[in-house]
Amino acid sequence: MESLKKFFSIIADPNAYLSLVYQLFAFPLGLFYFVFLITGILVGIGLIIIWIGIPILLLMMLAWYGFSVFEKQLSIYVLKAEIPDIKKPENTKMSIWSQFKKYLSDPVTWKSLAFLFLRFPLGVLSFAITVSLMAVTVSFISAPFTYNYYYMEFGFFRVETLGLAILVAIAGILIGFLSLHVFKFMGLFYKRLSEVMLG
Repeated sequence: MESLKKFFSIIADPNAYLSLVYQLFAFPLGLFYFVFLITGILVGIGLIIIWIGIPILLLMMLAWYGFSVFEKQLSIYVLKAEIPDIKKPENTKMSIWSQFKKYLSDPVTWKSLAFLFLRFPLGVLSFAITVSLMAVTVSFISAPFTYNYYYMEFGFFRVETLGLAILVAIAGILIGFLSLHVFKFMGLFYKRLSEVMLG
């Protein structure tokens, strides 16, 4: 009984819906980061021999810093991640060159870049799972209203009557609850990943 209560109570859990929103934006954000950064970095490396590449690479570093700050705030407010604030230099009189070297030597700098690149393949996967679950849920739940217009087939089994359509709709409701659990689990995964890579 307790397990059933836990299963169905997910509908009132705001974290499941926040995670759903996060998954829907995962793919477009990941695609943008990947295309923008990989293009800029490769162009910068290719042009470094004529010095033009140096400011391009510096611009890319500034960009990935900004993207990582955005992702950090997104994880904190949407996924409730616990990520410490960016450390401020202890010596405020450090030169720009010293601060730059300190930034390059900070593991978080490179972990954040890896996180931004990971957002693309993980975003494709999570977006595909999210959209598929949503499509199946909506399709099943709407079966009583649509079975007259198109048939749902499961192998040799076809939904052609209202009774069967209602059973499919009930299955769709259960899949909807299960989907919320999946979304929440995916959110917990991204929460932990962001805490490790951005903190």
